[in-house]
Amino acid sequence: MKYTFSMSNPSSHFLEIELEIVEVDNNKLQVQLPAWRPGRYELANFSKNIQKMEIKDQDNRPLSFFKVSKDLWEIDTYSAREIKIKYNYYAAELNAGSTWLDEHQLYVNPVNCCLYLPDRMEEQCEVVVDVPYPYEVATGLTETGKFSFIASDFHELADSPFIASPTLQHEYYEVGKTKFHIWFQGEIKPNWSKIQLDFERFTEKQIAAFGQFPSAEFHFLFQITSYPSYHGVEHSTSTVCQLGPSYDIMGAKYIDFLGVASHELYHAWNVKAIRPKEMFPYDYSKENYSKLGYVYEGVTTYMGDKFLFSANVIDQQQYFKELENYLNRHYHNGGRFNLSVSDSSFDTWLDGYTPGIPYRKTSIYAEGCLFSFILDVALTVAEASSGGLDEVMRRLYVDLAQNNLGYAREDYERISNSVAGCELNYLFEELIDQPVEYTKHLNWALEMIGLELIFKDDQAWTKKLGLKGTYRNESFVVSDVGYGSDAANFNLNRGDIIKSVNGFNVQGDLDKWLGYFGEEKQELGIVRNKKHGVILIQPTFKNGFRNCNIQQVRDASQEQQTNYNKWLNK
Repeated sequence: MKYTFSMSNPSSHFLEIELEIVEVDNNKLQVQLPAWRPGRYELANFSKNIQKMEIKDQDNRPLSFFKVSKDLWEIDTYSAREIKIKYNYYAAELNAGSTWLDEHQLYVNPVNCCLYLPDRMEEQCEVVVDVPYPYEVATGLTETGKFSFIASDFHELADSPFIASPTLQHEYYEVGKTKFHIWFQGEIKPNWSKIQLDFERFTEKQIAAFGQFPSAEFHFLFQITSYPSYHGVEHSTSTVCQLGPSYDIMGAKYIDFLGVASHELYHAWNVKAIRPKEMFPYDYSKENYSKLGYVYEGVTTYMGDKFLFSANVIDQQQYFKELENYLNRHYHNGGRFNLSVSDSSFDTWLDGYTPGIPYRKTSIYAEGCLFSFILDVALTVAEASSGGLDEVMRRLYVDLAQNNLGYAREDYERISNSVAGCELNYLFEELIDQPVEYTKHLNWALEMIGLELIFKDDQAWTKKLGLKGTYRNESFVVSDVGYGSDAANFNLNRGDIIKSVNGFNVQGDLDKWLGYFGEEKQELGIVRNKKHGVILIQPTFKNGFRNCNIQQVRDASQEQQTNYNKWLNK
C-alpha cells in the first residue's frame, strides 16, 4: 500500500490523498475508512469529511464502486492488477486527535482519513508527504527518504500522526537507549533547558518502573494554540498534545503542560502495549466495548501525576492540588450513586465525553484515578506486599503485553492480589462493580499514609445552593445542579437562566443577591425553554458543592511516615 498526501490549496482545508494498491487478484475489493480512533472511545464517522472520490486501474481507466455502508466501499475491479484511489478529506478541525490543513501546516492523524483493506491490514504501508521546502515532518514513522516513510502495517500507520510545517521547533533528550523528541508547532518561546530537565526526570521514573521503554524513539508533538486549549492523545511511538494560550505555556499553564506530557507518555505502556483483550487488536470499523477504562485511563491519570511528584518535577502542594481536582469531580457528580465506573467505561461510546443527562454516569478518569490511589495504598501497606500499583502494571507489561496478549479484569485482580500478598477483590467489588461514594475507602487510604481529607464549604452562594454556571448577558445560565442540593430540591435545571432574585435583576452579581437575602425565602425569576417563570426556594445549604482539601495529619506516626515514603517510592 502506498499513501500520498498533498495539498494544492491549503487554505481550503481540503487534503488530497492517493492510495495505490498492487497485486489485486479479486473481482471485488472492499475499502474501509475508520469510524473511530483509539484514545477516544466514541464513534466519529470520519467518512463525513470525504467530499469526492475517484478510482482507476493501472491503465487510468475508471472503475465503478459503491457504498456498502457509511464508511465501507466496494470496487468492481474487473481485470485490474493495480488500483489508484484518489479522494479528498476536509481537514478543518484542530485538536490532538484530528486532521488539519491550512497555509501554516499539514497535520494528519491517519486513522481519521486513510482508507484500508480489511483483509490486507498486515501489509507494509509506504507514506509520501508531498510538501515543499522548507517544510519538516515530525512523526514516529520510520523515515526512508526526504518526506518518505514506512509503516509495518496499517495498525502502525493508523497510530502514527505527523505534522509537516516550515515552522516546527525541535529538541530532544535521551534516557538510557531511547531518544525522546520534543516538537512544537505554533507560537511559543520554549525554555528548552527547563523543559528537557523536567521531561528527563519523569521519563526516567516511568522507565524505571517498567524496566524498559517499548520503542527505540518517542516523539512529543505539541500543537500550541493562541487560545485556551488542553487535549492529549496517546500513540505507541508518539503523542499529540494541544495546549494554549501560547503566552501561558511557560507560565501559568506549565504544570498542565507537564501533566499532559507525563500522562500521554505513560500511555506508551498502558493501553498502547498493556491493552484489554477487547481491543487486541483494534477494530476501527465499530465500537470496541470494554469495562476496563478505570485501568487504561484511570491508572494513567493517577500515575502520570504521581510520577511528576515522585520525580520532584512538582512539589507536594501541586500534587495535592491535582488529586483534589479529581476528588471534587467525584463529589460534585451525582452519577456516583447511579452508574458504576466499570459500566460507565462500557458506556463511553454513548456519551463519555459530554456531560450527558443529570446524575447518570461516573468518569473513567476521575473515579478511575481515585480507585487507583486507593488500590495503590492498599498494595503498598499490605503486610506481605512486594510493591505498589507500579509493580502491578509492570507485571501486566512483562507477563502479557510483551507476549502480545491482552488482559482481562481477572488478570488485573490476580496480579494485584499477588503483589499485595493478600486478597484485594473486595475493593473491586465495592468500588468498581457498583455505584458508590468513595469516602470510606479514601479516608482509610489517606490515613494509612498520614494524610486526611477535609471538606470545606465554597464561599460562593451559588455553590452553596448547588448551582454551577456562567454569566451570559449578565444573567446566570445554569450548567450543573448538585445532587440532593437546594437547587435540585426546588427543581432548578440545567439550562435555566436566572434573571432576578426577589424582583431584583441579576447583573452579573447573582452571588451577591443570594448572599444579601441569605436564609430567607427567595423568589428566583427564570427563563426556561424561552418561557418566563418563578422558582421559590428556602435555602438550607445542604449538599451544596463543597471543596475537597488534602492535608497532612498532625503528629503522624512513624508507621504513617514509613508508609508515605513507600507509597511515593522515596
